[in-house]
Amino acid sequence: MPTKHLYQYDSYQKTFKAKITAINGVEIVLDQTIFHPETGGVAHDTGILKIGGLEYKVLNVKLDYATGDIIHVLDTQPKAELGWEVEGEIDWPRRYRLMRLHTAAHILAAIMYKDYHALITGGQVDVEDAKMDFNIPTMDRSIFEDAINKANEAVERNLPVKIYFLKREEALKI
Repeated sequence: MPTKHLYQYDSYQKTFKAKITAINGVEIVLDQTIFHPETGGVAHDTGILKIGGLEYKVLNVKLDYATGDIIHVLDTQPKAELGWEVEGEIDWPRRYRLMRLHTAAHILAAIMYKDYHALITGGQVDVEDAKMDFNIPTMDRSIFEDAINKANEAVERNLPVKIYFLKREEALKI
């Protein structure tokens, strides 16, 4: 059974408990996790895992696309066995910054599509910055400034962010 991705249900959860399902050197897989892997252009979470009275830094988090497992890459090989309980805690300031930048990127993408019919073709969201690529034939400074101003206005309105899951067919109708 793949790792349960707890971060999809509550992105504000900061701590959790889980059981070890696989260990391979410094890589560990749990039955559930709040650690978000690097996917979709968004950087991964960091934090700590407490195992058997010892604390390990989570340096990287990866998604195994074949199995759905989340792989936590630790600073050292854990002294642990399959089935052991783990307590985890994400680096909340990092997560919150990534969440805010990710939401801002969605706002900007929506404005670029609505006002300039530009689709996003790629992007990267990291703690310090974010970048986005659009398929727009002519991108001049006025378009960029207009989109940024509109995005900032949207952010200043402090609207609630709603998270929900759609089937692919439903999403394509939007």
